[in-house]
Amino acid sequence: MHFSELEKLILDKLSKELPRNLYYHGVHHTRGVLSAVSVIAREEKVNEKELNLLMTAALFHDTGFLIKYYDNEGEGAKLAGKLLPSYGFEKADIEIICQLIMATSIPQQPVTLLEKTLCDADLDYLGRDDFFSISHDLRREWNEYGKPHTLLEWYEQQVVFMNKHSYFTATAKRLRVEKKQKHVDEITLLLSSSNKIFKKVQETETLKRILDKTHIISIDTIQILKNIELFTASSDKVLSDISSLLKILQIQKNEIIIRKGEPGNCMYIIYEGTVKVHDDIYTIAELGTGKFFGELSLLDTEPRSASVTAITNCTLLRLDQDDFYAIFRKYNEVAREIMKVLINRLRSQNTSIVNEFKTRERKLRSLVDERTMELKETSENLERAFSEIEEKNSKLELAYKDIRDSIDYARRIQDSILPVASDMYRIFPESFILYKPKDVISGDFYWFTEIGNGQDIFIVAVADSTGHGVPGAFMSMIGNDLLNHIILGKGIQDPGKVLTLLNQGIKQSLKQTGKMSDTKDGMDIALCVFDRKKNTLHFAGANRSLCFFHFEKEGNHKKTLSLNEIVSDRTAIGGFTPDDYVFNTYSETIAEGETIYIFTDGYADQFGGMKNKKFMKKNLITLLDSIKMLPMNEQQKILDKQHVEWMGETVQTDDVLVIGINYTRD
Repeated sequence: MHFSELEKLILDKLSKELPRNLYYHGVHHTRGVLSAVSVIAREEKVNEKELNLLMTAALFHDTGFLIKYYDNEGEGAKLAGKLLPSYGFEKADIEIICQLIMATSIPQQPVTLLEKTLCDADLDYLGRDDFFSISHDLRREWNEYGKPHTLLEWYEQQVVFMNKHSYFTATAKRLRVEKKQKHVDEITLLLSSSNKIFKKVQETETLKRILDKTHIISIDTIQILKNIELFTASSDKVLSDISSLLKILQIQKNEIIIRKGEPGNCMYIIYEGTVKVHDDIYTIAELGTGKFFGELSLLDTEPRSASVTAITNCTLLRLDQDDFYAIFRKYNEVAREIMKVLINRLRSQNTSIVNEFKTRERKLRSLVDERTMELKETSENLERAFSEIEEKNSKLELAYKDIRDSIDYARRIQDSILPVASDMYRIFPESFILYKPKDVISGDFYWFTEIGNGQDIFIVAVADSTGHGVPGAFMSMIGNDLLNHIILGKGIQDPGKVLTLLNQGIKQSLKQTGKMSDTKDGMDIALCVFDRKKNTLHFAGANRSLCFFHFEKEGNHKKTLSLNEIVSDRTAIGGFTPDDYVFNTYSETIAEGETIYIFTDGYADQFGGMKNKKFMKKNLITLLDSIKMLPMNEQQKILDKQHVEWMGETVQTDDVLVIGINYTRD
């Protein structure tokens, strides 16, 4: 059963083909259910085969939304029944998967442990900290699909639904019931004070008011966007496109817009009204018309650092992260501005300089206004104003140089821990390393060493750490140190045992204890051990396979190189992988002239081409097959050229790392 390829296919299909107004049932919901299924199933001691069936059912459980909105579970089961035979699933397993999909119908009535696990994962959010934001997305979605609710009506319905709902597995009850009840109690308290907190609004009148103001909002928004750091240098054309993607929201007085700790995926602009930014009862700031908040959530999904509540009835404009990335990919100038923002926020000491810049800018604007009113400017004041600007620019230039120097220093540190490529070329003259970091520093890294007096053992690995840039580089340094400790320190040479110990080391280093609140960081890796004395190849992988071109005889004399892909274990190093997980070792006989390739996912995941799609792993393997007989240095040049041509004007998606080795014994 080839789940990893199936997962990429379905998630890509959902991402591209689901309606954009599925604010709740989007591809992000399917990803969340897959994550929750993995946690609950492990805790419930579900075996590997059953876990594979569960993960497949979770992948397909909302695909029916591609066909219709209501009663779509049957459509998802039909799609699963049609596709799964092509991916190695047997008929009996497909029937179980279809039953699991149908079990998610509301009201849920699961019977088996697998059905209970999937149902609990599907409604996992009811007992999580991000319940209110997800509930808000579901209300918006229902409003789009013929089930409009005022905020008061919605909360009343939520209380009824949550009181009737029950979690079924012991794991979900332990992790979610207490928090879910707190949400019910909080909503009940709000409803009991509804006469003071909520004002019922006729939906038709509200909609008419919004429609009447849409054109005005569009014009005003362009001016507001110019004041937002991310878009200051953008053209009116870019700002107009962004304005067309903004969603208009009507927020009631005292309604919570953002909760501290929730993952962020959008920013807000205040068109009318006032909000307060607060941490519990402490008010940090009050923001009025023309201000904005939550803009950093366009760049990542880190938890919100503070809560935001409406002080008055408000009209807000919301920009979602997906829409922002669409603009990001379309306009290079936006990408350049984002890089500047990231650099300016990389180090904490930059904050004081930015604050000083804003203060000086306000003073300068005030000075210009005064001069405009007086219609008289003196040469002395103009010189002072220009001097302030030059001083500001000089400080910003120094800050940028300081940050850039720090990043370059981090690159030199990372370069120093990477093996010297010439050492591998000495052992295998016909080999190459194609290494193209996305940023100055990389989350991908390679590792190799020789063992034995006659250098009979050669070990090589490629790894893809979580993230890229600075976060990925930190993970790569941890991984490099652990490989040195396991292989060189402890003398472990069996690749499966190396990855088993690496998984334990990563989880210990990052304090990953199996709780859902733990970090999910880790890495994918492919590790090969060449025994040149015995002409054997041993391999183990975590979500990274090995492409092995071996000889097959044709007739009595001729030989051809045929592909044998050795599939890795379908789990990562660290993250949700259990401490006691044992990675498999695969062994093959290898002859002189046979070729192996190991690589991270950056090459295959690069967007580009005529339709701006991913290059895909199957196309990479086809490319390798077409160049396998060429000298290895020529292969490296062709791979690099193809990557550049496919990318075109698109930015590099991820770090790229490909290693090819034509095996020789001496």
